[in-house]
Amino acid sequence: MRITILTYGSQGDVQPCLALAVYLQRAGHTPLLALPALFRAQANTLGIPAVSLPGDIAQLSLGFNRAGKNPLAMMRAMQENIEPVAIEVARAAWLACQAADLIVHTFAFTLGAHAFARQLNIPDISVQFFP
Repeated sequence: MRITILTYGSQGDVQPCLALAVYLQRAGHTPLLALPALFRAQANTLGIPAVSLPGDIAQLSLGFNRAGKNPLAMMRAMQENIEPVAIEVARAAWLACQAADLIVHTFAFTLGAHAFARQLNIPDISVQFFP
């Protein structure tokens, strides 16, 4: 089965998806990871096919860390770091799903990936890795 895994975020968001992709590949499936460019080398080291999603995750994380618990500062960090690349991320994720039989997605893709799956007439699974 060809399984596209969509994830976006920090190491904590990406690491479980890397582990899942390794397990799926060992089980005979063909995973494709769509993840922030910062983590593509990790996927390559593990032998997992991957496509890079645009955006500077390190800058985004820094913005959220600076915002602390201030909701207005968090919204500003999202506006400054997510809005400029959101369309490109969605396009790259859509392209990564074209040959998939199943889409597995994390929190950042909850609505978008579900819409992709409906459009492609394939199932999707939302996985949430919150502590």
